[in-house]
Amino acid sequence: IGVQPIPPPLPPTESQGRLMLLFSRFIGLFASKERPLVIFLDDIQWADRNSLQQITYIFSTNNFRDVIVLGAYRNDEVDAFHPLIDVIQGIQSSGTPVKNLSLSKLQLTHIVQMLVDSLHCPLDKVLQLATITYSQSKGNPFFTIQLLESMYKQKLIQYVLPPSLDRPGEWRWNIQEIQTKIHFDDVVEFVKDKIGRLNPNSSRLLSLGACLGDTFQLEILSVVSQKSLVELVPLLLELQREGLIVPSPISHPHEPSSPLESFKPEHPMHLSSSTSSSPVVSPGNSIENTQTYVTSMAFSFLHDKIQQAAYQIISPQEKSATHLQAARLLILAGKNDPHILQTRAFEIANHFNICLTQFKTLADSSELLNIAQFFLDTSKQAKSAASYNNALVYCTSGLFLLDVVSEKDMVPSERRGDYNTNSKYLKSHPTLTFD
Repeated sequence: IGVQPIPPPLPPTESQGRLMLLFSRFIGLFASKERPLVIFLDDIQWADRNSLQQITYIFSTNNFRDVIVLGAYRNDEVDAFHPLIDVIQGIQSSGTPVKNLSLSKLQLTHIVQMLVDSLHCPLDKVLQLATITYSQSKGNPFFTIQLLESMYKQKLIQYVLPPSLDRPGEWRWNIQEIQTKIHFDDVVEFVKDKIGRLNPNSSRLLSLGACLGDTFQLEILSVVSQKSLVELVPLLLELQREGLIVPSPISHPHEPSSPLESFKPEHPMHLSSSTSSSPVVSPGNSIENTQTYVTSMAFSFLHDKIQQAAYQIISPQEKSATHLQAARLLILAGKNDPHILQTRAFEIANHFNICLTQFKTLADSSELLNIAQFFLDTSKQAKSAASYNNALVYCTSGLFLLDVVSEKDMVPSERRGDYNTNSKYLKSHPTLTFD
């Protein structure tokens, strides 16, 4: 469609309305009676208010009869005062039909049937194994599968071949041994134990990835871990083989599996996808293209409980230090590659926010002022994107840092005035909702 003109500035309320209208029209381009559009939104209990408002707007206009949105959320994380409840009620009051489907946990009978089908054993033989699995997993599907995989990898469940080949082998296990070795209070404790069995470098990398978010790009992981691609590949392969991370479709949507398996550091031109019929990098391509392809890859945690466990195994002090280091290194990398600062500004600001109270111990006032300026710039960027909740948070964080600096040195009045002006502007619109 070519280069579009920059839209004229508007007050916050009108700017937010314009963004919602534009997004709604964009969605409408893909939906028709002949080709209806289905959108699946997972874990919407974690959605920010701006995103929830966008969902409400789309369905309150009644212009999207050919769009179906499937939203998944966890009942135990949404109470009567959660903003998602307001969204659902708002959509219903607009006349748009809303259907609720409750997915219950697995029951013992489900696990019994799964083991009967998987191990090709009669019901009476798998009943004890199913009972132990159910008592540990409490019917959590993810935990159930992880437990069974762990039993297999620890050789608590084994496939035994017969002495002669005239009859098939069979699956065997020792109930007493399983009861001794498999005992966890919840899925997070189980995943922590699994992470503890990893190579220490892989475990550390997983925790670092958890600090970066539920999805992390290889390029950013390389910057924050200060490891080269050659060093990262074997560690990521171990994490992938252990079923802790998976390649994210946002990096290379047409490559269903990770090309890391075929990456040879000594022959970077030989990088190819294990499932693609054509090579990802042909001999005619440059080493730089190969490097760019791999570093642009992203990985996601297989389950949010894995990210939670990987994040919990590091101490609070180490968490703060890691977030501070991540923000510093990303800003440093952004000096050589401005694209990082343009696309990762909110991410960097969030890293700084997590360790905000730690800044009181920093003696370098010049760094604090630079970070405060970064918060102000990011606040303005968020404001221009109609993300007013985030804009106010970043502006408030910047003012906090100015207060920290003022305890040691004088802060120029014009710098504080810029913050106060921005903060007053954001707070002066009662129609906006702030977290």
